[in-house]
Amino acid sequence: MKNPFFFSCIFLLISNTIIAQVYVPRINNKERYKEKIEGTKYVSETFSEATISSSSKIYLVRYDAYNEMFEFVDPNMTKRDTFLVNKTEQNKVINLLSSKKKYSLENFMNSDWSVHSTYFVEVKATENLILYKREKVNFTPEKPAENSMKRGFPAKYMRADVSYFIKKAGDEYLLQFPDSKKELIKMFPDKKEKIETYFKNNKNSFKTEADYISIIDLLTS
Repeated sequence: MKNPFFFSCIFLLISNTIIAQVYVPRINNKERYKEKIEGTKYVSETFSEATISSSSKIYLVRYDAYNEMFEFVDPNMTKRDTFLVNKTEQNKVINLLSSKKKYSLENFMNSDWSVHSTYFVEVKATENLILYKREKVNFTPEKPAENSMKRGFPAKYMRADVSYFIKKAGDEYLLQFPDSKKELIKMFPDKKEKIETYFKNNKNSFKTEADYISIIDLLTS
């Protein structure tokens, strides 16, 4: 019979390997500014139960939409330290259990054709198209008052407008969702007639998430 200590060592080695794939130590949490920063850099400051990719283990996570990183706490660890989830293919999908919200790490192409990688929320998935949205928080540095007659402004986090992206089956990158009928037709020339009819009957499209979902339904019908 093998020594139980042998199995304990193997278990610890495997556990540490798995943990190392999931997180990197969290960056220093000290803010650059001494004064309190207004607003929040998180989509929600509350940690939510979630699974990471194919692992069934449950973590507590929250999304830092300014740095576009997931923070997490392992509830099974004695010391409740906060860590950052590694942005790797091994941690590609993060599912929030209570809200059923699904984040996916994707490469995307900006309007200037530069390629970046971040987490997107999956809004609508079909066989040929997936609609994503990007949650982002911007930071405005403190602006001290120039003199006693002018008002200063504190440092502030502000939610940016949600932007939508689309991914065609087989494509490597997400593309920003076209912001006009003309650009949409250019992306889907075979759907030109359907798109023109849709915009004729639906004014003020590209205004709400429901509008984007309706267009995805149109493009996949």
